[in-house]
Amino acid sequence: MPAVSKVDLTIEQGEFVFFVGDSGAGKTTLIRLVFHEVVPTSGAVFFHGKDLSHFNPGELLRYRRNIGMVFQDFRLLSRKTVFENTAFALEVLGRSPGEIKKKVPRALEQVGLSHKSRMFPSQLSGGEQQRVGIARAIVKEPLLILADEPTGNVDPNNARYIMELFEQINKTGTTVVAATHAWELVKEMDQRVVSLEDGKVKSDSKKRGFARVT
Repeated sequence: MPAVSKVDLTIEQGEFVFFVGDSGAGKTTLIRLVFHEVVPTSGAVFFHGKDLSHFNPGELLRYRRNIGMVFQDFRLLSRKTVFENTAFALEVLGRSPGEIKKKVPRALEQVGLSHKSRMFPSQLSGGEQQRVGIARAIVKEPLLILADEPTGNVDPNNARYIMELFEQINKTGTTVVAATHAWELVKEMDQRVVSLEDGKVKSDSKKRGFARVT
């Protein structure tokens, strides 16, 4: 049985979209398809009208540089400080020390962690660790944020704060796509909701055209 099937979905630049559904509904698979971590066995994924399957390795690398990933399990480097974890996203892109010194504090200020830049992940709460993950995602100023269950390992107060952060990021023009089972939080927010069930789109509160999965 395919993880997702018969999905015809478009996302416009600048949108904030939630993928919701029970475990196994296909939320994470759609996130991985957009990131091209998973290749569709049929159909295609398009970004700005270009089929990802036609990208060569260099084009795929440039594509992923336009995406900030936020994971449920944070994926922070335990031996690096908050500043260093955030800076790492720029270092792998070959950015200069000057640019890193300028952009990292700005990203940490945006997620409310300027005062904890010298701390290590083990010294932070789960919510704070996730906010470092968000800082790492936004520091390279991506066109698109993909968040896979970003509130799954944090308490309700931090979950709400994280969703509010995503709204702030979206207001700057960044497209945000978040897979979540936090339905109560989603209902509080006036954003597009795509509901999935058994790998199919059950409902879509709005249809539009930035990235497309078919």
